[in-house]
Amino acid sequence: MKIVFRGGKPKYKQISDSVIEAIHKGHLKMDDVLPSVNEMCKKYSLSRDTVIKSYNELKNKGVITSAPGKGYYISGTATHIKRKVLIILDELSDYKQILLKSLTENLSRFSSFEIVFHHHNRELFRRFITENSPNYSYLVVVLPLYDEVKQDVKLLKSKNVFIIDHAPGGIMGKYPGVYQDYKNDVFNALKSGTEAIKKYDRFVLVHSKYSYIVDGMIRGFREFCNSKNIQKEVMDNINTCPIQKNTLYLILDNDDLIFFVKKIKKEKLTLGKDIGLISYNETPLKEIIANGLSTISTDFNEMGRLVSEMIKNNDHSVVLNKSGLNTRDSI
Repeated sequence: MKIVFRGGKPKYKQISDSVIEAIHKGHLKMDDVLPSVNEMCKKYSLSRDTVIKSYNELKNKGVITSAPGKGYYISGTATHIKRKVLIILDELSDYKQILLKSLTENLSRFSSFEIVFHHHNRELFRRFITENSPNYSYLVVVLPLYDEVKQDVKLLKSKNVFIIDHAPGGIMGKYPGVYQDYKNDVFNALKSGTEAIKKYDRFVLVHSKYSYIVDGMIRGFREFCNSKNIQKEVMDNINTCPIQKNTLYLILDNDDLIFFVKKIKKEKLTLGKDIGLISYNETPLKEIIANGLSTISTDFNEMGRLVSEMIKNNDHSVVLNKSGLNTRDSI
């Protein structure tokens, strides 16, 4: 590989362009080793920072990789791919599968990507965002729900980090991404279904896991009920939650939902008639279960599409994803 430097373009850019050109011409192939940083500095009278910046750009594009004892070598020849994305999700729940499908379908049009799951494990999450992030142009992150997440988010050094789905207070405005606004989403969704909701004497929210997400939902629920003078209750244990006629239940957790639907069936009660039920987060199965469950949900397809477009256009906006009430026979 030979580099002829010319004016008008930064030298680090000319280095990376020369590597890509050499690949196109067949002069460099998969696993070919590039000159070391010291060799490049000596041969072309360059600073170490210039060479390292160029090699990092090539790494972010997925063109080269570095390894101890081997140095920098060609790891990808599809140089039309300009972005390498690491997707860090919490878990692969039913609705996260919808988000992941949308993300991968949209990102695959202009980037390569890898997917990892932290499962709300602090050690895993910290490792993903510190050890892995330098090898990617962009990070798409669903934050974990443990208490120290605000502290750990500070480890995200890259400016090309996009947070999706949720974030505790104080983080949403600091990072671009596509978020849910749980308090207002719940309030506005319930408001749109006021007529159906007011058919019931009482409205009960049932949750099992407490976090800043659930806290926002509870505040939205209470604000709506207060605004409409609806008798309300919040319960944190599905096992001690009595099933009462003429009561509407908003159930946040899917495991609680399954338990509740079984209990209704055992009691020989009819959803939408004897009692009402709203579930949180839309999935295809909820359109079928018990002739269709009403849901409050954000649009996970849209979330994946929006963040992909933001990466494609290098758009560092903060976007609130659309959300609403899907009304079905259960209310």
